[in-house]
Amino acid sequence: MITVDWGNYEESLLVMIFVSKWSLDDYHDAIKQAYQLGQSKPYPIAFMVDMRRSSGAPHGFLYTSYQYARMQPNNTRCMVIISKSTIWQKLWQTALLIYGPIANSNVIFVDSVDKAYEITVSHLEVNDSS
Repeated sequence: MITVDWGNYEESLLVMIFVSKWSLDDYHDAIKQAYQLGQSKPYPIAFMVDMRRSSGAPHGFLYTSYQYARMQPNNTRCMVIISKSTIWQKLWQTALLIYGPIANSNVIFVDSVDKAYEITVSHLEVNDSS
């Protein structure tokens, strides 16, 4: 199961949490929901993905993630992925090597929620002052 919701009252931080065992269909549904929520805002947003409870990825996950990263809403300033291990970062780097770089993609990997909030807030503040 994957949940998607706003992570703050201002609705500028989207949070996706991998709660328990999940399928590629669950992932598609969560991404679709996140995309619709993000597109609905006329101001910059940040995207936080908490994968600390995810125990693996279904077949097709790598390419699907790459495709969705290419389609992220134009108002997305950063995507911060929280993980206890480096496996997700290694998978992302592999996707970029296989499929090529993504223009305007700002994907950051961290190991704690505190770091993720710090990064997302700083990216949103920078964009508020522009």
